[in-house]
Amino acid sequence: MKDALLTKSFLGLILLVSLTKVLIADPQLAPDVDRLQAVDSIIETAINDGLFAGASILVSSGSTVLKQESYGTADGEAKPVEKDSLFRLFSMTKPVTVVAALILHERGEFFLDDTIDTLWPAMSDLQVYESGEGDEMITKPVTRAPTVRELMMHTAGFYYPYSEHPAHQKLKSIDLPKNDAGIEKVSELIASSPLLFEPGARWNYGYSTDILAGLVEHVSGKPFDAFLRQEILDPLGMSDTFYQVPADKANRLLDLYNFDDEGKLTRIEKAAESPYLSDNPVPWGGTGLVGTINDYWQFCRMLLQDGEFDGIRIISPASAKYLLTNHLAVGEIPFEAPGSPYERFSKGYGFGLGVKVMVDPSINGNPVSVGEAGWSGAASTHFWLIPEHDVVVMFFTQNRGYLKIQPLAEKVKLAVYHSLTPL
Repeated sequence: MKDALLTKSFLGLILLVSLTKVLIADPQLAPDVDRLQAVDSIIETAINDGLFAGASILVSSGSTVLKQESYGTADGEAKPVEKDSLFRLFSMTKPVTVVAALILHERGEFFLDDTIDTLWPAMSDLQVYESGEGDEMITKPVTRAPTVRELMMHTAGFYYPYSEHPAHQKLKSIDLPKNDAGIEKVSELIASSPLLFEPGARWNYGYSTDILAGLVEHVSGKPFDAFLRQEILDPLGMSDTFYQVPADKANRLLDLYNFDDEGKLTRIEKAAESPYLSDNPVPWGGTGLVGTINDYWQFCRMLLQDGEFDGIRIISPASAKYLLTNHLAVGEIPFEAPGSPYERFSKGYGFGLGVKVMVDPSINGNPVSVGEAGWSGAASTHFWLIPEHDVVVMFFTQNRGYLKIQPLAEKVKLAVYHSLTPL
């Protein structure tokens, strides 16, 4: 009996030591507010160096906002950036569109691996580029149409027409409407140009999410912007997010900037003259939303809280987790092609549904967390979700010189990582 008691005590001591080691090795971390002040210096230096006129940041731990600051001006002169300032979100529209499609998926409208031609007859004659250009271009029917999931992952074969590739030039020649048209019809125009490669062959950034929005419009029978408003924006309380800025909120929109040929910060669009004030814009799935940093934070928290925010469920926990999970094979990581100017920002990242997902921090070269997910917009708006620590990091400015701003955005994110300390 005595030996048995000694054995139990010894085993209990081993268990206690083991648990202590686990707790010491992997403590619960959260951003330290004092250490977050490093972000102020990073952004203020960038403004003084002429990288942008003004910016906003937001850092939260759980549902608590630990730091929210606005810096500089909205117009490069005297108008300050405020908490309710409106930013052009550009490609940060994409994750919202993915959530819209997941809502329909949860309602049994389709499987994620359904090919889109089975849901949308207009997508039944897709072609893929083979050779030639102009009137002598040779195409062939796709082996199969893209799946819904491939649209979400940018592996469908669609692209933005930014290069001299003949397929890009053909798509560029199509007059895509900017106003007074639904995304379903616009998507069909885009799809009349050949795909760049067979669906599923590789990752390529492009109009995939706009086609996804067209699918949502077609399957739901509702205009895409109305679907977003009813199913996501209003339930989440995102009353300051829209495609068309209301007249009574126009004064909150920031001016838009870029760098001129000499590298000097230059205003390229005054807020008062912005196309975002025009009537009936096309509700794109991959771009087009304007919103506040607080509104988009609520969307981010919904994703981190397994599809629910403030008691309102938007998608299921299964969908939220699936969205934030990498779906690329090991050989497809990182998702950007070698030589791409964006390659340095994809190191170690795979891709989920509408967001990049950190798979291997050792490749990334920075002390970041496995599972970190996020995306950004062309005017240099950025968000990162860190599920391991339940942290959201957001950095918003308005500069189309994205590649010059991205390193600064990474510094902001890393400053938050370096602020993480044991609770």
